[in-house]
Amino acid sequence: MSVVGKSVKDQRAVEAYQPVGLVNTTTGAPITPGVDSSGNAVRYNADGTPYQPTYTLPGSPVTIAGSGNAAFAANVTGGSYIFNAVFGGTTPSLKLQSLAADGVTYQDVGTALTASGSVGVVVGQNATLRLLNNTANPITGLSANLT
Repeated sequence: MSVVGKSVKDQRAVEAYQPVGLVNTTTGAPITPGVDSSGNAVRYNADGTPYQPTYTLPGSPVTIAGSGNAAFAANVTGGSYIFNAVFGGTTPSLKLQSLAADGVTYQDVGTALTASGSVGVVVGQNATLRLLNNTANPITGLSANLT
């Protein structure tokens, strides 16, 4: 594979980043590896736009009991995302967390949301994510996604 206008180093990065059988989970179209203007390995949809999957909280809207948690997504493609959440409750605090390398502990990803809103997050490759209610009061009417 050749990338016009890229250095030999960049071309090697593209050649090394050749996952087999990747498809867009929404359209089913093939995803092509490439290099962005900063020299980072990226993936592109068939139309040339960057591929960025969206993950949505299953069964939205949901309620999370005080100090409870809800499964969010597994095998998340690593990258930079915007975590969006809409919810209610008395003094809520909602955290996005990722399963740590030990396979048991969850670690915070980004900052907690104390009201409906968005926060930028960086997620590692094949992450397992959950949502944690960091207060004793239930979080109600929760709908969330990662885009």
